[in-house]
Amino acid sequence: MTGFRRNLQERLIRLMQQFPVVTIVDLILHGAFGVLPVEIKYGSTVQRGRLRSLRTFIQERQLPLGLVVNQSTQAEWLTPDVLQLPAGWL
Repeated sequence: MTGFRRNLQERLIRLMQQFPVVTIVDLILHGAFGVLPVEIKYGSTVQRGRLRSLRTFIQERQLPLGLVVNQSTQAEWLTPDVLQLPAGWL
């Protein structure tokens, strides 16, 4: 196993140990800024019920916010802790 692959595997194992409860989100960004969960949705609108998993992830880990990336045309707070961003902005 190469050094890069071993390092990546060790980092993934540490993250999994840090977050043992399984709540599914599409993407988890982790860096100097902390942890940022991201849900990717196809449409331009999102029903609040479709945010349950993301909101659970945010609340269980006491994170300040999560992102929804979709085909909307503007940034908008969907809930106090979930920000919607248009995919075209990324």
